Amino acid sequence: MTKFNCEESNVNYKIRVEKQCTISNKDPKKNNKPDNTLSYALSTGQTVNKSKLSKTQYKILEALSSANDCDTDDDIDILTIRDLIHAKNRFGTSTDVFREIGVKEFRCDAKAGVANITAKNGEVLRIEFGLNNKPAETKPVSTAPKTSPKTSVNKPETTNKTNTPKQTEKQKSDTQTTKTKKSKQTTNKKNVDAFLIALGNRESSGNHKIMNKYGYVGLYQVGEEALHDVGVYYETKQMGINYKKNDWKGYISDRNKYGITCLSDFMHNPSKQKAVQIDFKKIHWQYLKNLNLTQFVGKTIKGVRITQSGLLAGAHLVGPGGVRDFLRSNGKNDVTDANGTPVSSYIKKFAGYDIKEITQA
Repeated sequence: MTKFNCEESNVNYKIRVEKQCTISNKDPKKNNKPDNTLSYALSTGQTVNKSKLSKTQYKILEALSSANDCDTDDDIDILTIRDLIHAKNRFGTSTDVFREIGVKEFRCDAKAGVANITAKNGEVLRIEFGLNNKPAETKPVSTAPKTSPKTSVNKPETTNKTNTPKQTEKQKSDTQTTKTKKSKQTTNKKNVDAFLIALGNRESSGNHKIMNKYGYVGLYQVGEEALHDVGVYYETKQMGINYKKNDWKGYISDRNKYGITCLSDFMHNPSKQKAVQIDFKKIHWQYLKNLNLTQFVGKTIKGVRITQSGLLAGAHLVGPGGVRDFLRSNGKNDVTDANGTPVSSYIKKFAGYDIKEITQA
């Protein structure tokens, strides 16, 4: 068994900054005076020097940049202003990762790009993005006429005099028709891949490392229940089995077929997320069939045409039971998720995809 929340810090883990910033231990409660000499500037794209930070300070940076102790040695994470905002929103919630590393206070000014994090042992980590940014130097515009460094010399055009057979009008027409068909096939391809891309864009804006305030993670914002259904995530009776909490304190089997080793490994691998999602959709499709909901395919309810892919998208949002309540009430019970999104919107938005790979598996 492998725990999701690893404990030992990876020495070779690298954190790179999105843009110029300064890392120090200034304490705003002490008039920004540092307790020691920690204060160094980082240029855009520069990697944080772990030796300059204490163990606690570096763990805070790891948590901020979505780092986790299970990453591989060559992993590099980017620390951004957006990370500060996400971390501030999660601080003190059930998905707060800072409690485990002893953070007692988290102050963040998103507009200024500044965060002050205070640990229980009194250590302070201050991150200030965009400091000492100098405006770009402007050069005087020359009024002299521009001259091309290369002068063109008129050379006689050379033509290839090799006789080549000319296409007949019919051959040209057939070639053009073939190209047009191929173009339409490419642009109109609404298969499983296109379905998952659209779903990922809607759920997470294509960010495979994100975790929302409810503990749902990755491209498709899946929770513990989804990973449990595909045979990855488990909890014990001693813990109190509840796959809806999304606190990720359970464990996974070392024999899972996706090769997932920990939560961070899952969040840093979109290919594993896709493989899990396809299998999870197959399970959802079986649930929908068992509830006799596939009989609604082709019908129109509340102005929404019901399709296979629409049903799966609706189940992704509110579960098969929520889809059942919507269909059997003829649209009167338009079930919503925790954010207030109605299931009818997902059934409509994701309609018409060819998902035989899932429904005929």
